[in-house]
Amino acid sequence: MRDITDFNDAAHRIESASAVFQKGIYHLFILRTNRVVDIYEKVLRVYQCLFSLCSTQLLLNMNYRFPRSSEPKFNKFRKHCVNQNEITRKDIDPAAIIEHNDLNKGNWQFPKNHKLGHSSQQTLRLYKRALNTRHNTIYRPFLLDNSYWENCTLSNLIIDLPKEQEIEDSFRQFLEGMIQWLQLDIKNGDEDDSYAQDFLQKLFFPYTDEKRTETIYIKYARMLNPDNEDIINLAKEYRNNLLEVNKLTSISSLYYQEISHPGEL
Repeated sequence: MRDITDFNDAAHRIESASAVFQKGIYHLFILRTNRVVDIYEKVLRVYQCLFSLCSTQLLLNMNYRFPRSSEPKFNKFRKHCVNQNEITRKDIDPAAIIEHNDLNKGNWQFPKNHKLGHSSQQTLRLYKRALNTRHNTIYRPFLLDNSYWENCTLSNLIIDLPKEQEIEDSFRQFLEGMIQWLQLDIKNGDEDDSYAQDFLQKLFFPYTDEKRTETIYIKYARMLNPDNEDIINLAKEYRNNLLEVNKLTSISSLYYQEISHPGEL
């Protein structure tokens, strides 16, 4: 914790993973409720969902170690800090240093015998199917395979873009893996030091700003949909169904000092 260029503190990474995952749920909500305007938007949201889910698992796998941030790379984030002369750990989110290549290498995946082993492998497969489509859509939409516009590379890539159901299944598979991880920790008497427990609790942790007290998920949804309470309520309902809040609370209590009613905020 003393070296702020070291992003391997477990508590910091788990908090970051929770935030990244909640943002991914929001984009999945938009996809699953048919609020996407066109293919361009769909490609970006599909990619964002999978980038978020891969990043979440990378951050939770403490065997994956971030290299100590180089000074030039670190200075890129320094300018966004409140006090550039007295930067604290909370000023810089570990997720901010994750790049496409970090995920594409796949060395962040959990081993096969881990509760998230299959989930991380499946998520990476979907991510790789979306990666080139995302790049092509943004940077080179008229790259041709042959001589005519109907042979546009993007047309073929879109066909293989992961479907919304595949992505939602991947999110559910991850959540089931987290529950199994937590159950194993409980069985072994490690609940108090459980990364899985900490992560699942933080999905419902309320944060207070000058306006209101809400989870990161709802704050993010509200930021992208100002003055639209209908969307906020639908987003909350989707999250609660996806996370199966009652199931989570029956396995291990999410009720602690700051969380009185999981799923309401």
